[in-house]
Amino acid sequence: MINIFFKEKAQSLVEVVIAIGLISIVFTGSWKVIHNSYMSINEELVGTKAHYLVIEGVEGIRSLRDEDWNKIVDGTWHFEFDESDPESKVLNMIEGEELIEDVYSRRIEISSVRRDPSTGKISEDTNYEIDPETKLVEIIVQWEYVGETKTDIERIYLTKVVEMLYG
Repeated sequence: MINIFFKEKAQSLVEVVIAIGLISIVFTGSWKVIHNSYMSINEELVGTKAHYLVIEGVEGIRSLRDEDWNKIVDGTWHFEFDESDPESKVLNMIEGEELIEDVYSRRIEISSVRRDPSTGKISEDTNYEIDPETKLVEIIVQWEYVGETKTDIERIYLTKVVEMLYG
């Protein structure tokens, strides 16, 4: 009888150890899934904010084009609101890039384009003349995420359409 009692205790101890091992494996796997989901959601959040900053840049440059085509000059730029009047919503172009929320850097790169006179298509051939009524604009937002540099870029061609249409 004593022998059977100890045998059952030893057997239940093995069962407890196996159960703890299985629970550990399941818990570790579940934790990994939850952690990866959280990191993925966080990365999407940061990326969405970066894309919003790109779109904001596109809208800002279009606004400047509509206001005065001559403000669209080759170089690397960023926006700043005219703070001399608190009611003013005027955007100014400032040379260089800007740091936003100590996380994102944004720059707007403007360059001239050339056109093939026979086809009217944009070309990189330096034999063609620069089209003074078209600019290539790249809005670039970069940020660090988990030790890796991420980039969101939007490339658009701006034309002097507003002045051509409305004079």
